[in-house]
Amino acid sequence: MSYSSFKLKSGSSGTSGSSGRDGYNAANTFFYKYSTTTSAVDPGDGYLRLNNATMGSATALYIANTDGSTPANNLDSFLASLSSYGSAARRGYIKIQQSSNSSNFYLFEFSTVTQQAGGAGGWNSIVISNLVSGANFTNNDDVYI
Repeated sequence: MSYSSFKLKSGSSGTSGSSGRDGYNAANTFFYKYSTTTSAVDPGDGYLRLNNATMGSATALYIANTDGSTPANNLDSFLASLSSYGSAARRGYIKIQQSSNSSNFYLFEFSTVTQQAGGAGGWNSIVISNLVSGANFTNNDDVYI
Protein backbone atom coordinates (compact mmCIF):
# COMPACT_ATOMS: atom_id res chain seq x y z
CA MET A 1 0.00 0.00 0.00
CA SER A 2 1.39 3.37 -0.97
CA TYR A 3 0.77 6.46 1.13
CA SER A 4 1.26 8.73 -1.86
CA SER A 5 -2.25 7.96 -3.01
CA PHE A 6 -3.83 9.57 0.06
CA LYS A 7 -4.81 13.19 -0.39
CA LEU A 8 -5.63 15.56 2.42
CA LYS A 9 -8.66 17.71 1.98
CA SER A 10 -8.55 21.34 2.94
CA GLY A 11 -11.55 23.43 3.82
CA SER A 12 -12.20 26.92 2.54
CA SER A 13 -10.37 29.84 4.10
CA GLY A 14 -12.11 32.01 6.67
CA THR A 15 -12.45 35.75 6.56
CA SER A 16 -9.58 37.93 7.71
CA GLY A 17 -9.73 39.51 11.13
CA SER A 18 -9.47 43.21 11.81
CA SER A 19 -6.06 44.85 11.92
CA GLY A 20 -4.34 45.24 15.27
CA ARG A 21 -2.98 48.54 16.54
CA ASP A 22 0.42 49.74 15.39
CA GLY A 23 3.36 48.16 17.16
CA TYR A 24 6.75 49.59 18.02
CA ASN A 25 9.62 49.18 15.61
CA ALA A 26 12.36 48.41 18.08
CA ALA A 27 14.09 45.54 19.80
CA ASN A 28 13.74 47.35 23.13
CA THR A 29 11.22 50.11 23.78
CA PHE A 30 10.93 52.12 26.97
CA PHE A 31 8.56 54.82 28.19
CA TYR A 32 9.92 58.22 29.27
CA LYS A 33 8.82 61.83 29.56
CA TYR A 34 10.60 64.42 27.45
CA SER A 35 12.14 67.45 29.17
CA THR A 36 12.80 70.60 27.14
CA THR A 37 15.61 71.58 29.54
CA THR A 38 18.91 71.33 27.66
CA SER A 39 21.46 71.30 30.51
CA ALA A 40 23.85 68.36 30.91
CA VAL A 41 22.59 67.28 34.33
CA ASP A 42 20.54 64.37 35.67
CA PRO A 43 17.16 64.63 33.89
CA GLY A 44 15.38 62.95 36.81
CA ASP A 45 13.81 59.50 37.04
CA GLY A 46 11.57 58.76 34.07
CA TYR A 47 12.92 61.65 31.97
CA LEU A 48 15.19 62.19 29.01
CA ARG A 49 16.38 65.40 27.38
CA LEU A 50 18.57 66.65 24.56
CA ASN A 51 21.28 69.31 24.59
CA ASN A 52 19.54 71.53 22.04
CA ALA A 53 16.04 73.05 22.01
CA THR A 54 15.92 72.27 18.28
CA MET A 55 15.78 68.51 18.60
CA GLY A 56 17.21 67.81 15.14
CA SER A 57 20.33 69.82 16.04
CA ALA A 58 21.03 67.93 19.27
CA THR A 59 24.39 66.18 19.70
CA ALA A 60 23.80 64.68 23.15
CA LEU A 61 21.01 62.72 24.86
CA TYR A 62 20.73 62.72 28.65
CA ILE A 63 18.66 59.81 29.94
CA ALA A 64 17.75 58.58 33.41
CA ASN A 65 18.59 55.00 34.29
CA THR A 66 15.00 54.57 35.54
CA ASP A 67 12.27 54.78 32.91
CA GLY A 68 8.78 56.22 33.34
CA SER A 69 6.89 52.91 33.45
CA THR A 70 4.78 51.87 36.42
CA PRO A 71 6.46 50.12 38.09
CA ALA A 72 9.65 51.73 36.85
CA ASN A 73 12.40 49.69 35.19
CA ASN A 74 16.01 50.14 36.26
CA LEU A 75 17.82 50.29 32.91
CA ASP A 76 21.30 50.91 34.37
CA SER A 77 22.78 47.67 32.99
CA PHE A 78 20.98 47.98 29.65
CA LEU A 79 22.18 51.56 29.07
CA ALA A 80 25.73 50.64 30.12
CA SER A 81 25.69 47.75 27.62
CA LEU A 82 25.05 50.13 24.71
CA SER A 83 28.71 51.10 24.74
CA SER A 84 29.64 47.57 23.65
CA TYR A 85 27.52 47.46 20.46
CA GLY A 86 28.90 48.00 16.98
CA SER A 87 32.10 49.99 16.55
CA ALA A 88 33.35 52.92 18.62
CA ALA A 89 32.31 55.38 15.90
CA ARG A 90 28.93 53.78 15.22
CA ARG A 91 27.25 51.90 18.06
CA GLY A 92 23.70 51.84 16.70
CA TYR A 93 20.49 53.84 16.44
CA ILE A 94 18.09 55.42 18.90
CA LYS A 95 14.54 56.35 17.95
CA ILE A 96 12.60 58.77 20.13
CA GLN A 97 8.90 58.75 19.25
CA GLN A 98 6.10 60.90 20.59
CA SER A 99 3.60 58.44 22.13
CA SER A 100 0.54 60.43 21.03
CA ASN A 101 1.69 60.64 17.40
CA SER A 102 3.66 57.69 16.03
CA SER A 103 4.56 59.62 12.87
CA ASN A 104 6.43 62.25 14.93
CA PHE A 105 9.83 60.86 15.79
CA TYR A 106 13.56 61.44 15.64
CA LEU A 107 16.13 58.87 14.63
CA PHE A 108 19.67 59.31 15.90
CA GLU A 109 22.85 57.37 15.35
CA PHE A 110 24.80 57.08 18.60
CA SER A 111 28.46 56.55 19.38
CA THR A 112 29.73 57.25 22.91
CA VAL A 113 27.73 56.25 26.00
CA THR A 114 29.00 57.71 29.28
CA GLN A 115 27.55 56.71 32.62
CA GLN A 116 27.33 59.88 34.70
CA ALA A 117 25.96 58.15 37.80
CA GLY A 118 25.16 54.46 38.24
CA GLY A 119 22.26 52.66 39.79
CA ALA A 120 18.53 53.27 39.71
CA GLY A 121 18.91 56.99 40.46
CA GLY A 122 21.70 57.51 37.92
CA TRP A 123 21.84 58.76 34.37
CA ASN A 124 23.82 58.53 31.13
CA SER A 125 24.91 60.93 28.41
CA ILE A 126 24.98 59.61 24.86
CA VAL A 127 26.64 61.27 21.87
CA ILE A 128 24.11 61.36 19.01
CA SER A 129 23.84 62.49 15.40
CA ASN A 130 20.43 63.20 13.87
CA LEU A 131 19.33 61.17 10.83
CA VAL A 132 15.55 61.78 10.70
CA SER A 133 13.72 64.77 12.19
CA GLY A 134 10.12 65.36 13.13
CA ALA A 135 8.43 68.27 14.91
CA ASN A 136 9.86 69.35 18.27
CA PHE A 137 8.20 67.76 21.30
CA THR A 138 6.84 69.83 24.16
CA ASN A 139 7.84 69.64 27.81
CA ASN A 140 6.57 66.53 29.61
CA ASP A 141 5.46 64.81 26.38
CA ASP A 142 5.19 61.05 26.78
CA VAL A 143 7.75 59.39 24.50
CA TYR A 144 9.02 55.95 23.58
CA ILE A 145 12.70 55.37 23.09
